[in-house]
Amino acid sequence: MLRTLFSFSPDFHFSPSYNIAPGSQVPIIRKDIATGEAVVSNAQWGLIPGWSGTSKPRSNLINARLETIDIKPSFKHAFAGQRCLIPCTGYYEWKTDSLGEKQPYLIFSASNPLFFLAGLWDTGSAPQEHDLDCCTIVTTEATGTPAEIHSRMPLTVTRDYFTEWLGGMDRTSVPSPSYRETFSYYPVHKKVGNVRNNTADLIEKINLDEQPSQGSLF
Repeated sequence: MLRTLFSFSPDFHFSPSYNIAPGSQVPIIRKDIATGEAVVSNAQWGLIPGWSGTSKPRSNLINARLETIDIKPSFKHAFAGQRCLIPCTGYYEWKTDSLGEKQPYLIFSASNPLFFLAGLWDTGSAPQEHDLDCCTIVTTEATGTPAEIHSRMPLTVTRDYFTEWLGGMDRTSVPSPSYRETFSYYPVHKKVGNVRNNTADLIEKINLDEQPSQGSLF
């Protein structure tokens, strides 16, 4: 589906993943600095600011809060000119019930099988090390159905707002709610909590009455 939306080299390949973990390679769509055209490439999830002098990912930079994105040193440069879109078919979020039990849910677009998360990208580099493209996901306060699961959610960008987001330089180009996805969700198996599990059955809906307790996972 990506190839029908964007023009990119037939040599570019990526494999589907059902349980993406920080440090994984993910496809991103960004503006080419030289041509200004949208290009698709792989990036490591976990931003490495270009000024950091390293190509080692920062585990605490997998998300960028929209509320402070233009003032945080790690993000403000990328927010002003190095934005990206991260294609996605769904994401997992955990909900804690009144007894302290945690249950994962798959959250997905109510109208689009493929949707796009707002992201930032940069290139980490250090002497005698290879440059490494990397990215982070922009998050915002949860609204709508995701708010029933968690207080935060990824910022999304609908297809009619791609150009504005990718070319934006300040908060005026942040998509308003009318240019964001609406969501549905259902419960999935707790084995998504182990990043070594990465098979298609992870996204299958489960019956909560048949789900083992948290303690049985360890």
